[in-house]
Amino acid sequence: MSLQPFTTYYFQSATNFSDVAGNLGSGTYWYLTTGAGAVTTGPTVTISPVNGTTGAPVNTNVVAVASALLDPNTITNNSITVTPNGSTTAVPGTVTLASDLVTLTWVPTSYLTVSTTYNIQVGGFTDQNGNALTRASSFSTGTNGTPIGANSLVVTTITPSNGASSQANKCPDRSDVQPGDQSGFCDECPGSRSIQWLLRHFGQLERDKQRYAMWHNESDSSLRDV
Repeated sequence: MSLQPFTTYYFQSATNFSDVAGNLGSGTYWYLTTGAGAVTTGPTVTISPVNGTTGAPVNTNVVAVASALLDPNTITNNSITVTPNGSTTAVPGTVTLASDLVTLTWVPTSYLTVSTTYNIQVGGFTDQNGNALTRASSFSTGTNGTPIGANSLVVTTITPSNGASSQANKCPDRSDVQPGDQSGFCDECPGSRSIQWLLRHFGQLERDKQRYAMWHNESDSSLRDV
């Protein structure tokens, strides 16, 4: 039995229930107002790779995102089919529905063929109102057969080059630094500001020590003259 059009319905949740910890819950009320009639058209769907894509990797996954929640009981491995152009035999693959109930992903069981156009067919399932969805698209793989994934990227340039020597050391090793010496450090280096503070601090201590020694020597000299 369907709801009546342009009608407000009130709902009340159950009362006198409790959770697993024994906490009691209280009922609540809410309502909705129906529109002119039932939803009879299926949701729209966005497919990736987009229609007409060229140079796709041979391990391409097809992702279809619907505009409405799908009925998970109607999803099968045939919900997305990928078939070489001119063939009637679909590429073996698995289809999964994400927890958001709108995202379908097709993953091939083996690599696709290089330099081949594939036709995508999305359909054979319904949304949660029972409306069917159908959408077609196509894409083409690249020519070199390189899959995209782990260990598929290649480093082409490294600086400095392998075996380079006589590289300038912007911040040299200052293990031989003397108190108060702040040369050879830069603000860009990690911790250099702390190092500079320590040098200034110990440099000040060194200067105080020297002044104390001078005062002490002068005091001893004054006593000997008396």
